Amino acid sequence: QKSGMVFAMDPDQQGKTLWSARAGMGGYNGGIHWGMASNGETLFVGIADTPGHHMTVGPPRHGVHAFDVATGEAIWSTIEDKLCDTSDTRCFPSASAPVTATEDLVFAGGLDAVMRVYSAESGERVWSYDTLRDFETVNGVPAFGGSIDSAGPVLIDDKLLINSGYDKFRLLPGNTLLVFELAEE
Repeated sequence: QKSGMVFAMDPDQQGKTLWSARAGMGGYNGGIHWGMASNGETLFVGIADTPGHHMTVGPPRHGVHAFDVATGEAIWSTIEDKLCDTSDTRCFPSASAPVTATEDLVFAGGLDAVMRVYSAESGERVWSYDTLRDFETVNGVPAFGGSIDSAGPVLIDDKLLINSGYDKFRLLPGNTLLVFELAEE
């Protein structure tokens, strides 16, 4: 929920709550915005927690948090530091877009235009890419990156697709679909 709370419910018991946990401070611009992901054993929760509401609980927890699917026990939290002291969108490493998970990795796009990849086991950041720049395109149309929001990263075989740019709510506009390919070693 945008409250920053995560709930596990049993559909076979009329939605009985099995566990709940706080992942973020919540609020109007906080909490969970678009979705979570699981690798079957762990639930990965991206948290936005941008300022803008008085009904919050605790400090901002921008980043990704991992919970045991069966028990709700917190496994790890990777809280990204705010990048600057202003309220500009570029300052907030908020994971607003839905996260994507594999058995080993968690992919989270940020409102600050940075794509981050974490170890599913430890939460350690293993890769990042700043999309806030101009790009040369295959069709010659001018393109630039921006906030990664609403549409999460997509994985197809050895490719990662990212939609970069979101112009609502004073976020960083852009018009780029980026495709990355896993490098052969």
